[in-house]
Amino acid sequence: MRLIDERILELLKTEDRPLASKAIKIRLGELSPQLEYPKQYIDARLDRLLYHRLVETEGEAWQYRLSEHGASYLNGVLDASDLPASVEEHPGKPELKIDRID
Repeated sequence: MRLIDERILELLKTEDRPLASKAIKIRLGELSPQLEYPKQYIDARLDRLLYHRLVETEGEAWQYRLSEHGASYLNGVLDASDLPASVEEHPGKPELKIDRID
């Protein structure tokens, strides 16, 4: 788990609606101007978080929201080492071949 992953999860926890990756990038920049990340990097981290079921998508526009697993992680109930090693392929996105979230 990287710092940016936790920032994304914390941001989604505060939002009452799903956000597109571009909106997540903008909001992260507003919250921490010193931490400017390229959109491609945000997209890659969202793919990892989605793979590990810490975020969920909604709609065809790939808007993201915090999942129950993500909330459990932020609340200290779920540890990063407890994350699933593999999941089913996500519709519309290729399955990522990773063993951990770093």
